[in-house]
Amino acid sequence: MRALQAGALAVVEKPGSMARADYQTVARHLCTQLTIMSQVKVIRQRGRPRNGDEESPGNGGRGKGAAVTTPPPPPLPPSTAKRQFRALGIAASTGGPAALVKLLRGLPTNFPLPVFVVQHIGAPFVAGFASWLGSVTPLPVALASDAPHRPGHVYVAPGELHLTAEPGGMRLVHGDPVCGQRPSGDVLFSSLASAFGAAAIGVLLTGMGEDGARGLTAMHRAGAYTIAEHASTAVIHSMPGTAVRLGGVTEELPIDKVAARLLELVSTGVEPS
Repeated sequence: MRALQAGALAVVEKPGSMARADYQTVARHLCTQLTIMSQVKVIRQRGRPRNGDEESPGNGGRGKGAAVTTPPPPPLPPSTAKRQFRALGIAASTGGPAALVKLLRGLPTNFPLPVFVVQHIGAPFVAGFASWLGSVTPLPVALASDAPHRPGHVYVAPGELHLTAEPGGMRLVHGDPVCGQRPSGDVLFSSLASAFGAAAIGVLLTGMGEDGARGLTAMHRAGAYTIAEHASTAVIHSMPGTAVRLGGVTEELPIDKVAARLLELVSTGVEPS
């Protein structure tokens, strides 16, 4: 978590002993991540605060609970018939921790929706990641479980389990990886499309591969409001870019404008598709 605070874009488990049963799988994942990271432009920053309580990725040194002040996103199209949103789903991969911090720091403690998060990160690190995310953002953060969900709470999918959401609560699913990922953004988004339809919001952030793109498209077809991170801020634009190509995105926004759009949506609603 200190590495993420210092600006690391990914955390990967090292293979360890060649005797472990999943050595080849972990080794392939490490090689894939190294290939991906070699394509990321390095930005060197100097004079960053060393105190973990004062600094988190992308927050400019703000302490817990401070909101990011950014220009507003483009105006929503005029709407007449409003709808009440009931759930927010977010999926991210490489570069996701910093993007999530920027997004969640822009949401107030009275945010009216439950927030479901799939972040591709090694299973041994998920619990620590959720704890760290809760320490640097204003909303309470916990690992998702088979339990009811509450507005204004963030639920992070645990390692090696898919997360699905429905009006009454959450459910963890043992299943095959989807797009090579477990948990998968596709699985989360597809569950939101089925359970909430037009009352859901989906956000697909930076990441390599295609996970989340088809699920976000399913949400879009169900009438949900779907947002993809714009290429101008995405560390890796593959996941959100695929969703755009599939026609599954209501709009693209830079990461620093996503929170403002979410607040606008939950306060005004939009015209149903």
